[in-house]
Amino acid sequence: MRTIKLELVRHGPPHNQLLSPLTPYLALCANHPPVEVHVPFQHHEFIYRLRQLNYGSVTESAREFEMNNMGRSVCAILRQIPGLIAELNRGDAAEPIHLRLILSASELALIPFELT
Repeated sequence: MRTIKLELVRHGPPHNQLLSPLTPYLALCANHPPVEVHVPFQHHEFIYRLRQLNYGSVTESAREFEMNNMGRSVCAILRQIPGLIAELNRGDAAEPIHLRLILSASELALIPFELT
């Protein structure tokens, strides 16, 4: 199993921030150059969408729709990181990959990266 380390950091304290497309995050992956990353949603919109993923909160078809939609949004965040794409394409395609996420900003911990 190959491990890829991805670190997402931002300036300021690790807490008391909200998700916003205006907030720049710095993505660090392996020995590749750092890149600036932005999330595609406002915090209140994200919290509403996150509630749609709870069992019993909406119909199963609406929950599946939001899971697919949220998965595309999370993939859009990760697609902004050329170093991550290069690391994923390196080596054997059949080899399992462990993506190790290191987040310095607590608001990023809300994002369901497992939907990618």
